[in-house]
Amino acid sequence: MTRHPDPELATLIAEAIDAGLLSYGTREHEVACLVATKGQNRLSRSERETFETKVLPILAKPLSAQILVRSLTRRSNRLPPRIPDQRRSA
Repeated sequence: MTRHPDPELATLIAEAIDAGLLSYGTREHEVACLVATKGQNRLSRSERETFETKVLPILAKPLSAQILVRSLTRRSNRLPPRIPDQRRSA
């Protein structure tokens, strides 16, 4: 566990927020900011769960790819179409 904020993690969180991947006012944003400023050791059980299930998956993916997808989605003004499942039962 981190006792003090990890500067690299704090920078990554700031980049995700700046890119709009962690929306202001959401629980994810709140928890991410807490981790960036105080470290993971300060998280409660529910905050840790939010961090592990909602924030870490965002931070684990390349930010540039997520920004591109978000930009394309905004431009199209709709969600990307679902890819149909090609497997069919006989």
